[in-house]
Amino acid sequence: RVDKALMRNLKEIRRELQSSGLKIDIIHDLLLRSLFILYLEDRKATTTDFYAKYLKGAESYFDILENIEATYALFEKLEVSFNGNLCPVTPAERRHVKAKHLKLIKECFWSHERSSKGQVQLFNWKVFDFSVIRIELISEIDEEFLSTERGEDDTRKKGAYYTPHSLVDFILNEKLPWANESHTNYTLKILDPTCGSGSLILRIAKEVKDVSNFYGQESIRTTYNLARMNMILHGVRYDKFHIRQDDTLERPQHLEHKFEAVVANPPFSANWSANPLHLQDDRFAQYGVLAPKSKADYAFIQHMIYQLDDNGTMAVVMPHGVLFRGAAEGKIRQFLIKDKNYLDAVIGLPPNLFYGTSIPACILVFKKCRESPGNILFIDASRNFEKGKNQNRLRAVDIDKIIETFEQRNEIEKYSHVVSTEEIIENEYNLNIPRYVDTFEEEEPIDLAEVTAEIKKTDSNMVEIDKKIASYCKELGIEAPF
Repeated sequence: RVDKALMRNLKEIRRELQSSGLKIDIIHDLLLRSLFILYLEDRKATTTDFYAKYLKGAESYFDILENIEATYALFEKLEVSFNGNLCPVTPAERRHVKAKHLKLIKECFWSHERSSKGQVQLFNWKVFDFSVIRIELISEIDEEFLSTERGEDDTRKKGAYYTPHSLVDFILNEKLPWANESHTNYTLKILDPTCGSGSLILRIAKEVKDVSNFYGQESIRTTYNLARMNMILHGVRYDKFHIRQDDTLERPQHLEHKFEAVVANPPFSANWSANPLHLQDDRFAQYGVLAPKSKADYAFIQHMIYQLDDNGTMAVVMPHGVLFRGAAEGKIRQFLIKDKNYLDAVIGLPPNLFYGTSIPACILVFKKCRESPGNILFIDASRNFEKGKNQNRLRAVDIDKIIETFEQRNEIEKYSHVVSTEEIIENEYNLNIPRYVDTFEEEEPIDLAEVTAEIKKTDSNMVEIDKKIASYCKELGIEAPF
């Protein structure tokens, strides 16, 4: 399979480039920029393709790849052509990259896997069909083979985790505007304020025929560049997406817009400034309190709700702590339920779904105009999954069960429960799922008479065994141990 061949080559090339002295961020940009250019070359023969014109008349990337000046002239040309939506060349990269490094890149993408038995041709980019590239492939390259050695930019140290595609499938199959057959031509604006590589909004693009615009924000430079390339790689015109690099909570972008769809998998329990000046920010002011400095979870929720349109739906992945932690978080939770009545559903997820962490998570669904304003649906899907070697995954049957339960708001024993707002108020706005979905399995009753009889029988057998041991000890001429 071409995915596996590419992954093997990327790991080998990364090792060789690192051993030659290149830093991982430069390697990351070089490899992904090369993949992107190969995609454009694949499209340039198609006269109707929006991107084809940018490489028409240009020399083949493979032909110029070992020529430093020609290669970087092409990089700069594309950067200008795409309004900055390609990995920009940094001064550090320009200083350190040599012809020998570009030669390794060429070998990586030119259909060979190196081994002790020699080179074995596995795939050839000149005949590879780019239309079959999975949306998650670029994210997986970034997560599994590049991000692990970024040092201080390592996303896992920041509490951020690549969103597995089974979880993406679930979020995007929620009863959101694009999931309703009557809205297959629905035109909407989509926001992911912590977009990472863009997989969530790309999956929405796949589901909806006409999305007016895609919006996103990402704080890590390499991941931000990756997201922009990923959008173009999957056929989203650069003038239809607006992804910005900056801190979502401290320097938010796109605040002038409201969105019909807001989806996110923010970094869990991240640090943020919690600066008191934020209480004058329209995103946080009405709550009267700020999320704790060491746990920005509710700050992300507040930010997303602020940008959610009145007819919109929001789905956000969160750690379970947001369901029951008190103090400022408890006050924010109370405001969202009692004063605003925005929370529509709480879905508990299976453990170990994310790369690099076993942190249990849940999905919170918010709507400003709810169909069922007097209650909240709780689903405990934590026991329905396929166990994997490194990560667990939601199967299609698990996703379908969650979706059907969500859409019908079904009551299923030990799985789901529709809870009235009054009951939640009685529980002081604690949303811990076991409070509302009882998954306790009763043990079989114990027959004490049968247990007593078994003990007596065992005692009787022990007496006989002791007699035999004493007899053997007597024959051996040694003292019995009892």
